Amino acid sequence: MRRNARRTAERSREMPHGQTAFSCQSADWNMFVERCAHRAAITLSGELISRGLHFNAITAGPIATPLNRKLGMGENELKAPETQIPARPLGKPAEIAKAVVFLASDESVFVVGSELVIDGGTSNL
Repeated sequence: MRRNARRTAERSREMPHGQTAFSCQSADWNMFVERCAHRAAITLSGELISRGLHFNAITAGPIATPLNRKLGMGENELKAPETQIPARPLGKPAEIAKAVVFLASDESVFVVGSELVIDGGTSNL
């Protein structure tokens, strides 16, 4: 991993002005996706803030959606993640939607290149 990170850093220095290379690697897929989303928000914000564009990332924990049942998850499978969520029960889609509305509003103009983690405390408690 360190060799790849070093290679990416070297490539970043070789990129033409206004372009950035970034790399995200992790053995854990969820962490990989979260880090890539946050890294992309930082990179895009840094390159496009002069045009008035802001980028942020939202990473969500377990959310109760109708898709869970459509995928064949039974009652026991739906309850299992709740034991790992400090703020039980599963999150609701509306909770994620409210964060998206905030980030899309004029109220968030000072929020740039950030990651908003909405996971009921699973990632840090």
